[in-house]
Amino acid sequence: RRLISLAEDRQAPAIVRATALERLARIPSPESLRVAEKLLDSPDTQIQLAALARLETELDAIESQFDPAAGIA
Repeated sequence: RRLISLAEDRQAPAIVRATALERLARIPSPESLRVAEKLLDSPDTQIQLAALARLETELDAIESQFDPAAGIA
């Protein structure tokens, strides 16, 4: 929850917010996904890239569920 608060804190420096988003990618949750989607519209490129990284983590997880090479169809 603290990482989510940091990521959403508009008073925090962009590097702090982006780092919080990057760490959220390691512990996926519906709430962190919601925050990442919202922060894609950030005017700061660092935050946008961190949000994309979080979304990429989600896509990788979804893809792995349907990867025939993993033995799951």
